[in-house]
Amino acid sequence: MERLKWAACGVVLLGAVFAAYSNHFHNDFHFDDSHTVQENPFIRDLHNIPRFFTDGTTFSSLPTNQSYRPLISTTLAIDYHLAHGLNPLWFHVDTFIWYVLLLVALFFLFRRVMEASAPDPGASDPNAAYIAMLAVALFGLHPVCAESVNYIVQRGEIHSTLGVVLAMVMYIEWPRGRVTCLYLLPVIIGSLSKPPALMFLPIVFIYVYLFESEGSIVERGMRAARAAIPAVIVFIGMSALQWRMTPKTYSNGATSAYLYWLTQPGVILHYIKQFFLPTDLTADTDRELVSGILSENFVLSMAMITMILGAIWPLLRKRDMRAFTFGLWWFAFALAPTSLAPLAEVDNDHRMFFPFVGLTLAVVWGVSRIKLLSRFPNVTAVAAALILAGCAWGTHERNAVWHSEESLWKDVSEKSPHNGRGLMNYGLTLMGKGDLEGALDLFTRAEAFTPEYATLKINLGIVHGALEHDAEAQAKFHEAIELSPDDAQTYYYYARYLHEKRKDDEAIPLLRKASSMNHSYAEPLYLLMEVYSDRHDAANLRATAQETLQLFPGDETAAKYLKP
Repeated sequence: MERLKWAACGVVLLGAVFAAYSNHFHNDFHFDDSHTVQENPFIRDLHNIPRFFTDGTTFSSLPTNQSYRPLISTTLAIDYHLAHGLNPLWFHVDTFIWYVLLLVALFFLFRRVMEASAPDPGASDPNAAYIAMLAVALFGLHPVCAESVNYIVQRGEIHSTLGVVLAMVMYIEWPRGRVTCLYLLPVIIGSLSKPPALMFLPIVFIYVYLFESEGSIVERGMRAARAAIPAVIVFIGMSALQWRMTPKTYSNGATSAYLYWLTQPGVILHYIKQFFLPTDLTADTDRELVSGILSENFVLSMAMITMILGAIWPLLRKRDMRAFTFGLWWFAFALAPTSLAPLAEVDNDHRMFFPFVGLTLAVVWGVSRIKLLSRFPNVTAVAAALILAGCAWGTHERNAVWHSEESLWKDVSEKSPHNGRGLMNYGLTLMGKGDLEGALDLFTRAEAFTPEYATLKINLGIVHGALEHDAEAQAKFHEAIELSPDDAQTYYYYARYLHEKRKDDEAIPLLRKASSMNHSYAEPLYLLMEVYSDRHDAANLRATAQETLQLFPGDETAAKYLKP
């Protein structure tokens, strides 16, 4: 009877999650999906799957974004095969399945951690399973998670988080099997999708320290350190593999590591605020680096964090608050990769996914320990239901924002009005609808915020060309080439403009240059084949098609041109 009750609860919860995400399955590709999915020729052939694990350049068509994420590319290739092309439905179904698996694993993790947080050794909290289910529901329905579930290439957040959660469940549920180290297999697999999975090392350390160690601080620390030795080996080995396999062309885009670190306290507070009030979620932030250690933002952020830590410090020493403490440590460790490694964007809402597992655990368990709530169980139940309903509604609304490029970038331009990239991408959606003047206006506004953004210069060239402003168009294309002389896209789009102006003699050398600069970028070769086909140049058409097939075996476009 008990099993049936829990099965029914699980079905209701999954039904609620599916209802919240029911409007996301036909959402479009967005942002980095362009170069990792839509323009990535390698995912179009399943025969490339082994190559994903040996060649990091297959992850993206942009050299600066090529990193070692073979598991992501493998799942994308399978999705492309099942969808027979770029049908977003199959990609979203795949991501959602991984998400559901994560929620199931989270229940077992939360329940075991909560049961182990009983105030008396050897006892367990009889309500832990119910509280764990509530925590899973809160995480599963939280709007913040929609930022990762809707963002196809960011399924890596789900893969890597699932790897850590499964490893923890195996470690806790199968203590006799620890000697085999099989619990580390999900971590290894998860790190092949995204490296933050390697944060399993400090997470398992703090788990053993809090739940499986007695004695002094030193004795507990030594026991936890011994238990974490296998994880240390995996951390070193997989980190070395990541370093070895990441192409040298990769760039994190950071400008100042020092200012990036000073900005992170404010980012952390922003993430915490988003957990309790996710009203300003955005796909692309316009947050800027702080000016220095005496800046108002840094000083106020550090003061606020100090106050928070001071307020919760007494709770961290209580035995029945170990789940709370463990959750906060999880939150901190999961934030470490993006807080310590400088990146181009100082914050990003999809980065909250992994840390929010710990924050959800801490908040739900902490609230459950408030004795006053037990006196009003009906009121507490209604309040919890309203919170979950609000989260589900918020997730449904975020899915609607992610529906199309226009809806997403319109939202970004409103919430991050100083984001030049956001304004540019919103302008691209207007240009796609034929509103060239509107696109030009947004591009011009974006240029004021990002005057040295080569991609923006390219798009200014494109829109000026479409408006027959040929002098302005050529000037913008030349500016793009000057800003990014090593970027194949600058030459490709200029060549495409020249082809549209029937200047193929000028376009062909640019396309050849673009192709030689970036062998993962198929668009220049596609346009070359089109040019040679239009010119009835059979010899060069055949040679270019064969060259394309050598780079991208099984490419359908090249094969079509080779047909007699």
